[in-house]
Amino acid sequence: MGFTDRIRKAADLLFHPSADAKGNYSVKKSLKFYYTSAIVGTVITLALLGIFSLLNIGTAAFGSVSLGGGIGRSMVLEAVVLLVLTPAFFFVTSALLQLVGRIFLKAWKGNWQKTFAAVAAAETPLALFWWLSALPVAGIFFEVLLGIWSIIVLIIALSVQQGTSRLRSLAVLLVSYIVIIAIVFAVVFAAYGLGLFNSALAPSLV
Repeated sequence: MGFTDRIRKAADLLFHPSADAKGNYSVKKSLKFYYTSAIVGTVITLALLGIFSLLNIGTAAFGSVSLGGGIGRSMVLEAVVLLVLTPAFFFVTSALLQLVGRIFLKAWKGNWQKTFAAVAAAETPLALFWWLSALPVAGIFFEVLLGIWSIIVLIIALSVQQGTSRLRSLAVLLVSYIVIIAIVFAVVFAAYGLGLFNSALAPSLV
């Protein structure tokens, strides 16, 4: 699959996830697929931010990107999120989904590689079209819409890759979110119990 084919498939995933999420994808192939779209999406987004900075136009999603408003910070943050943090997120998310889906709920029998492919498939079209979030006024709308749609694509991609129903995929996703929330609350309560927050705030109160 060439560069153009990967871009076309990424765009198709946004509209036809049940058909385009099929296939055997190794971790390397999934990342290559994602990075192709992420690089294109990042270049377009940074180009738009650059144009808006010259015109002194602020965006709802990125705030002020005028030359005096941190255009450099916005560009660096955008690149780091799409090219570094999101791929790292694939490994953590797919590991949790695989743990919940196969070990706890026994909703599927496929391996972790299939779960990873589903997670990457959900984020790939999001990365390709992320430049929509940089648009003035409508940027926030597109950011929310793409975020919600990526969850829907993830549910469908998981069902396709793992050969299970979308209802089971949704159940795995919900339980995984509950696990994440429980872990966050546990960490926060433990931190309060150990007095970490009080010790961190103490210098500012003196």
